[in-house]
Amino acid sequence: MNKKKDEKVIKKYLLRKYSREISVEHLKSPNFDFWSHSDPWVLLNLVEKMFVYYKLVTFCGLDSKTFKEFLGEVYRNYNWNPYHNFNHAFCVTQMMFAIISKVDWFTTKEVFVLLISAFCHDLDHPGTNNKFQIAANTPLFKEQGGISILEKHHTCLTKRLLEKQMQLLKNFQAKEKKEILCEIELLILATDMAFHMEYYKSLKEIVGSFDRKNKEHRRKLRTALIKACDISNEARPFPVSNQWADCLLTEFFMQGDQESHLGLPVTPCMDRHAVDKGISQAQFIEQFTLPLFETLNQVLPLAPFVTNIKRNLQLYRELKEEI
Repeated sequence: MNKKKDEKVIKKYLLRKYSREISVEHLKSPNFDFWSHSDPWVLLNLVEKMFVYYKLVTFCGLDSKTFKEFLGEVYRNYNWNPYHNFNHAFCVTQMMFAIISKVDWFTTKEVFVLLISAFCHDLDHPGTNNKFQIAANTPLFKEQGGISILEKHHTCLTKRLLEKQMQLLKNFQAKEKKEILCEIELLILATDMAFHMEYYKSLKEIVGSFDRKNKEHRRKLRTALIKACDISNEARPFPVSNQWADCLLTEFFMQGDQESHLGLPVTPCMDRHAVDKGISQAQFIEQFTLPLFETLNQVLPLAPFVTNIKRNLQLYRELKEEI
């Protein structure tokens, strides 16, 4: 998608409401069918609906027009990679909305931080991972250093949008603004899969004694939530998640092709000549997605999400057995 089309999408969103009614209850469901609503201007309307539901525009002390312009600017800052794009950002946001709606004890500030972090967590993603930035000595690597390169880049862009370009936080006192920005930074940095097990172990330490009044417990829960939402495709029905798996493999294989072209070692999970979809998806679910959601289910009522994950795991195992 080129920039002219991007501008048309934003203009359409700013001028028109989506006529087809999609209930908030539908957006709260893990079974929400993204592929039936994947027109970008429609997705922008649905993101706005989620923020309005929690009165987050009012929380910021903003008018509707300013907030819509912010959502449009976020859309403009996503690249149209096969996987790490605006559609992925929407799905992570919708999953976050679905999960936090299961309880009523998240504060308005926590909801704001969780939804903003989900929506902005992959801004300007280049379609290649951190290891590629290092191996190819990219400008991003030179700018951000060798740890969480992409996540630091996404964080910088998010903070710039919120604080300077769109001034979404202009009505907050300096102390509260700083707290919000620090929390958003913490959550976006937590999406680096290189540190997945550290965050997972941190969550496991508190689930048996989780105390909603404990600030540290709530912080660990929030970081686990954004991690879960970022890898939540397999918590959706198989027809939805399976298409996302194809998008992910397409992007992976594009990186593998770039690595080969540059004379770099091809990352095993990105070698189009070696990867089997059923095996790779089943392994990822077993190692990352299912353990994290099962652990979160001990704190939040996420049984339907876990059921979807287990069903998808079985279907991918069957694909593996067909080889």
